[in-house]
Amino acid sequence: MGRVLFFLLAIVSLACGDLKPKEVDLYYNIQSLMGDQAAALTKDEVELQKFAIVNGDSSTSVFVPDSLGWADEFQIIMDADINKPALRGQYTISEGDAENSNLKILAYSANSETLPIQSFKVFYLEKIENLKRIEIKMKESNSIFQASKNIILDLDEIKKQNRITHYSINGYQKMLLQDRVDFNVSCSLKY
Repeated sequence: MGRVLFFLLAIVSLACGDLKPKEVDLYYNIQSLMGDQAAALTKDEVELQKFAIVNGDSSTSVFVPDSLGWADEFQIIMDADINKPALRGQYTISEGDAENSNLKILAYSANSETLPIQSFKVFYLEKIENLKRIEIKMKESNSIFQASKNIILDLDEIKKQNRITHYSINGYQKMLLQDRVDFNVSCSLKY
């Protein structure tokens, strides 16, 4: 009887050995979206037109980023990831129709003012896969640093795929004993 039980346990443990925990996204997965976008933009060699104003000084650049370039460009957006285990239950989720638009909205609102990502809104047409816009409001504050950032991603159908067409990041940062730095970055993608 002991050998039969041992044999059955061995079979069950081998059969279960291939089981892997399934990743479940509680909130919108910005990491996945931006990773997919970066890969497609690199493959299609999409041109980036970037206009930046920092404390009144402006600059313009036009270039075709490689995969590392897109990863660098999108880092601030990927940092706005609310889909982390530590953030589960920290956001109120609401859905509805966007005002003055035919779009739907999926909104995540922080339950605490201490969370760095205060709001995360996903605008879509009919179903979530038809993304049209993402709006993110971030703020950080401690005894030596204050910052606020507003991020907007616009998407549209290009080559039968939902692709980023424009994104902007604006806000400010202030360090203790330093002047406040205001910034506004606007980027257009040319396919």
